Amino acid sequence: MLPFQRRLRLGVRLYCSAVKKREVVMVMNCGSSSIKYQLLDMANSEQCVLKGHVDGIGAKSCKLIQTDASGDKEVTAIPEAGYDDSMQRVFDSVAKLRDVEVTVVGHRVVHGGMNFTAATLATDAALEQIRECVPLAPLHNPANIRGIEMARKCLGSGVPQVVSFDTAFHHTLPPYASLYAIPYETAVELKIKRYGFHGLSHQYVSEAAAALLGLPYDRATLIIAHLGSGCSATSVRHGKSMDTTMGMTPLDGLIMGTRAGQLDPGIEEYMCNQMGVGIDEVTRLLNRKSGLLGVSGISADMRELVAYAQGQVESATAEQVSRANLAIDMFVYRLCRHIAALMVASMSSCDALVFTGGIGEGSSFIRNRVMQKLKFLGIFENQASNAVHGTNNKRRLISEPDSPMLAMVVPTNEELQIAREAVKVLEMA
Repeated sequence: MLPFQRRLRLGVRLYCSAVKKREVVMVMNCGSSSIKYQLLDMANSEQCVLKGHVDGIGAKSCKLIQTDASGDKEVTAIPEAGYDDSMQRVFDSVAKLRDVEVTVVGHRVVHGGMNFTAATLATDAALEQIRECVPLAPLHNPANIRGIEMARKCLGSGVPQVVSFDTAFHHTLPPYASLYAIPYETAVELKIKRYGFHGLSHQYVSEAAAALLGLPYDRATLIIAHLGSGCSATSVRHGKSMDTTMGMTPLDGLIMGTRAGQLDPGIEEYMCNQMGVGIDEVTRLLNRKSGLLGVSGISADMRELVAYAQGQVESATAEQVSRANLAIDMFVYRLCRHIAALMVASMSSCDALVFTGGIGEGSSFIRNRVMQKLKFLGIFENQASNAVHGTNNKRRLISEPDSPMLAMVVPTNEELQIAREAVKVLEMA
């Protein structure tokens, strides 16, 4: 008979060989002060096995939070952890999971410029091209690049890295929609054009909406309203982005949480001269202190503004209520104006207006205001369905089913879109 120790070792080896690990896609979204990630089992109904995030990188309050498929949450304090240390903690925590194996990592990159029109492997050449786009997204691309580099370092060359771009879906914009009316040679030389953003969300939601409506994706005509802390609307015709509200940068278009959206360019020069500051300070103000926060003077969170507007805040002053209502009115008006304009890009009647994002999915109040203003397009609200975000019917409709133009709520899932693209890239490699 074999000695006990040898029998034990043999038993462990046999057990380990019998237990097949779940192969998962790791999706990473690396910001300047936060890291978000998910593990998705694409072979098992695209199930999310684990999700986590690191908040407050570099601060004393920095912590790593992980939630598994059953909802169990684990919080680990990592005070004053830097970016690289935080990334290492993420990969260390994933490595401890004995029943999963990361086979590919999908990364979100905000700006792909003119170089990238689809997801691609994160080769050295691709990384260099992403670095060339840093001037187009100085707040986002550097953190995205850092995440890719750390993933390669921690996981080794045996685990492929794939990058998906927020701008890629909009590469189908026709020149008359993407170009600005500046000297053509300047636009070409400086690569100035409407790139658009939130492309991962717009693609996922438009595909999901077409499926819910029972329409072939290459025949559906939709307007997607992605409304969250950042907001954009896109006309999707026959599976292609035809026009979108964000421009060369994410500052253009709709009113957002802290971003001004569409603005007369002359205002920036006027502000510089009158305030005695440089363009960098004005740009910072337009990006971080404007939008809902700037108009209301209360909050960048639409939920708080709606609470003020509906009289749910007992301590609110008349001025605060007035400013909250003004911010909401401006938000709704700007959105409706752009939706109406995007109807031109559809080149025909539109099948549906689709709400998504934190506000789009969660605020029946805002959706009601929008649909009331857009009745002339043939959108007729079903108040009962809107009140429950369309969850009372299979098509997620919040309009009357016989409306000439439907309205619906479709939750976005950018992480799943990235995972799908990562799998597709590997299959084609």
